[in-house]
Amino acid sequence: MLYRDRDFFQFDHQGAIFIPATYTIVFNTDWLNSIHDEEILRCAFHETRHAYQKACIDFPDMMVLDVEEETVKKWKFEFDNYTHDESKGYDFQELEKDANEFADRLLKELNEKNK
Repeated sequence: MLYRDRDFFQFDHQGAIFIPATYTIVFNTDWLNSIHDEEILRCAFHETRHAYQKACIDFPDMMVLDVEEETVKKWKFEFDNYTHDESKGYDFQELEKDANEFADRLLKELNEKNK
């Protein structure tokens, strides 16, 4: 895990990014200093899920896969053709939908345990 200021990131609103080539998550320090703890956790869960997705692609024999083979193929295609552009379907990429659902599920579980 690395920390960089906002100049490192393509978009000002990015809290963190996963760099697939090095399996590195980079957090935006400016964002970290301006956001609530729950959003930081959500972002960390989201980016960690991207690392899991990439590991399923790169190391399928080492992973305990809880996803269908077709889903992993879709993830590979999307990693290879990734878009940050919302007008080009960023929110509709299976990678992003899965990472969002994963992060939301973990936050919900955490909140239920802390009641």
